[in-house]
Amino acid sequence: MSVMNRSMSEYRAGNPIYDIVLNNSDPLLNMHQEGMIGKYDSTVMQKYPKDQIDPRLGPISRFGIVGVLYNKSLVSPEDAPKALEDLVQPKYKGMLVMADPTLHVTTIQWLSSLHKVMSKDKADKYIRELAAMKPTLVESMLPAGERVQHGGKCL
Repeated sequence: MSVMNRSMSEYRAGNPIYDIVLNNSDPLLNMHQEGMIGKYDSTVMQKYPKDQIDPRLGPISRFGIVGVLYNKSLVSPEDAPKALEDLVQPKYKGMLVMADPTLHVTTIQWLSSLHKVMSKDKADKYIRELAAMKPTLVESMLPAGERVQHGGKCL
């Protein structure tokens, strides 16, 4: 967010000192809405499937991979979740940690794409059940992984 905020402040002040801004899609879409982003037609774009080209930003060049981590000193491999649906079992209540979806784009993208790996009804139910688990929300993926690594009441 700080890259977007600084770039937007400079742009609005009429004194941008950046030439190129590298950021995630959501901040870039905000900047596009502000009129800050020029169109760039990459020759590489022809190699991308049409559904992987954003008409405002161009080719989608990376996807965030979300996985499940657990601390082996707190959860035995036999008791570890084997599927996403396992995470909402009562035995894990109070043990989950995840990047806060109100702060972290990858989490919101993951939640909003669950319907691609399970039916929409199942995904909606899963998200409600996940929220009911009262996960500890942290600012991004790195602190979530660190919490798991260092133990505590986190999975």
